[in-house]
Amino acid sequence: MVNRMHAGVRSPGRYSAYDTDLQLWVAATLAHNGEWFYERVLGPLDAASREQIYRDSWIFGTALQVTADDWPQTRAAFDDYWADALTRLEPDPIVQDYCRRLLSGEDSPLVARPVLALQSLMTRGNLEPQVREVLALPWTPREQRLYDLFWRVFPRVYRLVPRPLRQLHTTIILRDLRRRLRTGKRVI
Repeated sequence: MVNRMHAGVRSPGRYSAYDTDLQLWVAATLAHNGEWFYERVLGPLDAASREQIYRDSWIFGTALQVTADDWPQTRAAFDDYWADALTRLEPDPIVQDYCRRLLSGEDSPLVARPVLALQSLMTRGNLEPQVREVLALPWTPREQRLYDLFWRVFPRVYRLVPRPLRQLHTTIILRDLRRRLRTGKRVI
């Protein structure tokens, strides 16, 4: 399914949707951020759980053309990969402009813009400072205070919501996915 979607990606530059290094980076961001969000909302993981979640995250890589040999074999190796990958990010004016437009909401319907303001704040805040810098995304002390306030309040509220309600969006998405697979419709 992912290969089919990537077949249509074209670029006049040096980008290839099949680049293993880029796919490893995409999968690594999913694994890294998934764990980060989990700990931010539900609390710290012990070392054994962290390693198990890391191993379970390999599915992100294998779904994106990353072979088991290309994926860092241990959590420690992944941490080394992550730190090194952050140092290799390079500014690109096209990417910077794309991110600016995407996060500004300027191309979005007016009705969606209030929600997009929060989404922009959280997206930029969840990025590591050096990534924000590479992407030339603004970040002010006021935004940092709002971001910190969100993370002081949200985990407490989230834990009060009954689990079936917290997982409702996942249930709906999985039902839709199963229906699409059963009827032969596009998934992505």
